[in-house]
Amino acid sequence: MSSPQQGFRLSQQQTAIWHCQQRYDAAFTCGCAVTIRGALDSGKLKTALDNVVGRHEILRTTFHARRGVKTPLQVVGQTGSFEFRNIDLTRASAEQKTTELSRMSAEELDRPFDLGNGPVFRAALICLASDRHQLLLSAPAMCADARTLRNLVAELGRFYATGSVSGDETLQYADFAEWQNTLLESEDEDARAARTFWENSSQPRTPVSLPLELSNQSRLAPATLKVPIPAELVSGVEALAAHQGVSAAAIFRAAWQVMLWRVSQQPAFVTYEVVDGRHMEDVAGAFGPYAKWLPIRWEFDGLRFDEFLRESERRMQHALGWQDYVALVTGANAAEAEASQIAFEYVQAAEEQRSGDTTFTVSTETGWLRPWKAKLAV
Repeated sequence: MSSPQQGFRLSQQQTAIWHCQQRYDAAFTCGCAVTIRGALDSGKLKTALDNVVGRHEILRTTFHARRGVKTPLQVVGQTGSFEFRNIDLTRASAEQKTTELSRMSAEELDRPFDLGNGPVFRAALICLASDRHQLLLSAPAMCADARTLRNLVAELGRFYATGSVSGDETLQYADFAEWQNTLLESEDEDARAARTFWENSSQPRTPVSLPLELSNQSRLAPATLKVPIPAELVSGVEALAAHQGVSAAAIFRAAWQVMLWRVSQQPAFVTYEVVDGRHMEDVAGAFGPYAKWLPIRWEFDGLRFDEFLRESERRMQHALGWQDYVALVTGANAAEAEASQIAFEYVQAAEEQRSGDTTFTVSTETGWLRPWKAKLAV
């Protein structure tokens, strides 16, 4: 008789993602494309990736069902393996390279991972010229979010340059998950106050109704529309933000909520703020699905835009102060409810990593953590 599987409880994020995947029979994946310029030693890069996977348990974690329990355990493998491919497109025309890069990027995101057996991390190195490469990285949303892949690229650059990463021992995701579950199960004064705050912030639960939207969607068919923001508009937003004493993110957030209010004609509603969940210093460079979605209630009656802007910033800061205690909605019915909700996310530009004359730059990021009806990411 085989012994019971030893493992760790899922985090709130993993549990929510798991239930959504089961509800919609879909695989949520996070991926990014990294542009590498300068001379590159592919063997040295592969060794650097080996070191990164060995350093972070979540990149060698699989998920195993428990009899009579709806959620699996996460089990950390003692040794890590990942899929690595070398692809040569140096002889292709410029048009062929563009077409192939687009096709392969979509293929990497659509190809499911075997969460029970692994591997749970893939890398494809595409040679476009002797001094130009594209590195496609992907992992299941159960193991990574967008910030994970950015942190991975940062570590990859350091490993490639020096063969090591300086600093303290990294926080492992299973330890974070246990800390988070313990915190949410606590009954101290802060936990009770947090539950009251999030219950009030989640009302009303009636979703925002958009014009011409389809109803009764039984399957996910996510799509992305990328629209460049003109430089003069960015300058205008930055000037307004400086005048109002807020961030550019606050301007975009407030404008998004006001637009939703105008098209829905609903005086109050709740939308979700997607944050990377790494506000504490010891998790800034951590790997794993730390990103979370905070429900925030908005009210519009009788407010000028500058008044709503200040009020929205106040509510946002209040929500961020309680984010450790947000109980992310889980379960099949909740997954359906969240699929009718709307979100906002402000994404900082990724920093370029340099190793001598070789640079690593995250050029595109894609990932699905929740089945949003609509999300604005700026």
